[in-house]
Amino acid sequence: MATGEGEQFICHIDARGVPREELLREIDEQWIKVAPGVVHTSKTAEAQVNLDTLGQWRLKAAYHPPEASFGNTTEFRTFLQSTAESVGCAVPTMYVSAEPVTVNVVPPPQQE
Repeated sequence: MATGEGEQFICHIDARGVPREELLREIDEQWIKVAPGVVHTSKTAEAQVNLDTLGQWRLKAAYHPPEASFGNTTEFRTFLQSTAESVGCAVPTMYVSAEPVTVNVVPPPQQE
């Protein structure tokens, strides 16, 4: 998503109307399971961006607890947490961010 501050890459789950069985499958196949108090470092991922703008880019990473896009937020949170708890998981409730890093985008080398 392009914003006035740059580009944002958003991953989300919208459990509104999602059957419990589908959410259980997503927990099993897609959720990252981390023990309490343990740090998780994600693998390197390739972002599909167009770096036409040269210069310094500031990259930030953050975790935002899930929020309901529509409808009753309390009901959404209860559904999500109870389903996760049924398989021994918990949904983190705290916002967490990594230290921002700056990268320098340079033009590609001249090809002969």
